[in-house]
Amino acid sequence: MWEFRKIMGAALAPAVLLAVTFAVVDGALPMMPRRFGLIGRILPWLPYGLAVLGVVFGLIYRHERVAYAALALALGNAALVYLWPVAPTSGASWSVAYPVLAALLPLYLLAAAFFSAEGVLGIHGLLRLLLIIVVAETVMMAADGVLPPGMEGSLDGLLHSRLFDREFDSWSHLPQPAILLIILAAVVLLIRFARHPEPVPAAFLGVILATGGALDGVGGGLAPSLYISAALAMLLVAVSVEAYRMAFLDELTRLPGRRALLADFRRLGSRYTLAMVDVDHFKKFNDTHGHDVGDQVLQMVASKLAAVRGGGTSYRYGGEEFTVLFPGKGPTHSRPHLEELREAIAGASFRLRGKDRPDVAPPRGAMAPKAAPVRKVSVTVSIGLAEAGGDGTLSPEEILKEADKALYKAKKAGRNRVV
Repeated sequence: MWEFRKIMGAALAPAVLLAVTFAVVDGALPMMPRRFGLIGRILPWLPYGLAVLGVVFGLIYRHERVAYAALALALGNAALVYLWPVAPTSGASWSVAYPVLAALLPLYLLAAAFFSAEGVLGIHGLLRLLLIIVVAETVMMAADGVLPPGMEGSLDGLLHSRLFDREFDSWSHLPQPAILLIILAAVVLLIRFARHPEPVPAAFLGVILATGGALDGVGGGLAPSLYISAALAMLLVAVSVEAYRMAFLDELTRLPGRRALLADFRRLGSRYTLAMVDVDHFKKFNDTHGHDVGDQVLQMVASKLAAVRGGGTSYRYGGEEFTVLFPGKGPTHSRPHLEELREAIAGASFRLRGKDRPDVAPPRGAMAPKAAPVRKVSVTVSIGLAEAGGDGTLSPEEILKEADKALYKAKKAGRNRVV
């Protein structure tokens, strides 16, 4: 269920942007420049502004693939808008340059989706920039008709070859090889997104589809710029989400971290309750079973805390400590939900791998070693609860200290309890 929600959350922004762009292009686009004069003048420049933001965000947040893709999209938009403002029917610019762009731009974007963070000024970064220059120069040479002798005819034949009959591409300006490359790139990125359902892989899948719409919309006025703008917006949203995660989500438990808690403190009213949660005997458990098992324990506890009911929100405060915040609620409302959490954690047995258990299954036919008995350990938490009385005399940080004092009392009283 969580994986499904994760996939839907990552794919939501690209899907919405694609749907809205298609609806605009398919419906109101022909009247837009006349009905919205200022917007009609701004829209042609929108891709370049978004591309600059994409390059800056990509470099700041170490998503160089986004920076390279943004640069390629901006150059692709310039080619579509200025080389083919109206779709022609003949000439080298149309028969060679356009198919070259339609094939190479999706291929470059597909490659960019797999770029690693190597740095822009390193050898890999320079090669990636050089590749953009080569693609742009090839398109410009084809458009100007200055390709080497014989190359123009060879490219024309290759880029307009057909595996299927004319009905396959009769609906589009795109030749069959370009359509097949876009489909192939979309399938590859869909598989990658299914394996890694994160915002950036989802954005690159949307970028390929939007780029296909832009290439198909050549000569359609603002259509290419709208699709390219949507593609760039997908990348910006994905980087923004990743930046938020880096700043506000704990990497191990995926719960909001302390910074998110402090930010939420600024939005609190005068009435709320705060709980401090601490894993009992965690240091001893960590020393006995190892840090990897300790991390698994924290993830298990976090998964239970993430399901808190009653309007509460759970945060990882640090180490083995967590915080649960109930805005607008008193302890009479909050305590039963905390007791429910405590019982759920105590009732979740934790299995330990035997030290003599092999990491890899033995070959078929080989005698398996005698299995060690499965060891189960229980994990419990102690919880301290404090209430903001409504008079505003104490700050959230001071209420948190009171909850920490209550947590200390819970541990002194024997642990595995709410105080």
